[in-house]
Amino acid sequence: MITIKKKHSITDKYFLDLLDQYNNVIRFSYNRIIKDGITKQSDLEHVVKDTMSNIDCLDASWIKCAVKQATDLQRDKKMYFGGKNNFFKRKYNKIESYDKNSPIEMRGSCNDKGNRKADLVDNKFIFKPKKGVKFEIDMILSKKEAKMLSIIEEESKLGKNYFNFKIDKEHVYISFEEPVLCIGIFLSSNRYLPSSFLVVSLSIARTYPTLDHRTILCWLSRNHRIPSWIIHCCI
Repeated sequence: MITIKKKHSITDKYFLDLLDQYNNVIRFSYNRIIKDGITKQSDLEHVVKDTMSNIDCLDASWIKCAVKQATDLQRDKKMYFGGKNNFFKRKYNKIESYDKNSPIEMRGSCNDKGNRKADLVDNKFIFKPKKGVKFEIDMILSKKEAKMLSIIEEESKLGKNYFNFKIDKEHVYISFEEPVLCIGIFLSSNRYLPSSFLVVSLSIARTYPTLDHRTILCWLSRNHRIPSWIIHCCI
C-alpha cells in the first residue's frame, strides 16, 4: 500500500467532537475486551450502542471502525494511548500534556465508489463524516502523487477501485494499492498505448495482487509487443 500524508486545517467543533467520541469508543471497547472478555466485534458494537452516551457524532459505520481498531490492539501488552514516549515524558514533567487520540479511519470499498466517507476531486480530499457535512482539504501534491490520485479518483467513480484514509487533528493519510496505480499512471500519460492494454494490465494486477508492477509489465511486453523503451520508462 502507498500512503500519502498531507496537512489540513480543519478546526470545526463537530470534527473535534468526532475525534474525541471515536477514541472514547476505542478505549471503552478495549476495556470491555480486557476486563469483560468480550472479543466478538458484533457483541462489542451492541455493548457500545446500548451503554455509551455522548456519541451522537458517530453513526454505525464509525462505531464499527472504532471497535475494529480496539480489537486490533495488542492484548498481551500494556497500552499507552497517545504513545508510550509521550506517556513517560508527561510522567517526568518533560511535557505538560499530550493528545491521546488516535486518528479516525475508514476503509474504502468499490461498492462505495472509493470510500463512503470521502471523495477525491481535483487534488482535493473531501471529508464527509455524515450526511450534509463536508470538509474540503486542498492538498499540495507532487506530480506523481497527483497522477496517482487522479487514477484512483476516476476508477472509484466507476466502482473499480477504492482508497482507505485516516485523519487526525493535523493530517490526513490516504492509502491505496501500488501495483494498479504504477501501471495506470504510466498508461494514462502515454498516448501511444491502446486502451485495451490498460484494461488487461489492471485485470492482471487485481487477479494477482502479489505480483509487483515490473513483473506485470514485463509479461505484457512479451505478449503485447510493447517496445522495450516503454517498459524502461515505466519501471
